[in-house]
Amino acid sequence: MLIAAIVFLDMAGVGLIMPVLPALIGELGSASLEESALIGGALLLLLTVVAVKWWLARPVYPPVSSGTSLVLIKQLYTACNTKNAKLLDKFEARLQREHASQQITDQELTHFREIASVARAGDWESSMKQAYRFAQDQRTD
Repeated sequence: MLIAAIVFLDMAGVGLIMPVLPALIGELGSASLEESALIGGALLLLLTVVAVKWWLARPVYPPVSSGTSLVLIKQLYTACNTKNAKLLDKFEARLQREHASQQITDQELTHFREIASVARAGDWESSMKQAYRFAQDQRTD
């Protein structure tokens, strides 16, 4: 089983396994080596899964500074989710008003504009996902 896994990994393009394969085959007469290799492989797999999960779960967007920004996130998401250019117009008008009255920061304005520009370019699906991620990153739990 271990040899099959090693050959599979080498065929998959890892390329570092073939030079050590003869040494591993010679040592496979011991059950403890195979057990050690399986445990090591399982631990490596577990660490990889944990690292990927951590990487994907990290915040992309910073915390917002006010409840106004949370309302704007909802408004932007709704416009993108419904693919509604008129709602996007209303969002952008409110965004300008709120920024002018200093209800949102320059950094928040930049993120909102980036997402809105993706929607304006016609990529509603991507902009909806970005707006949703912006909202998700505001969770405090």
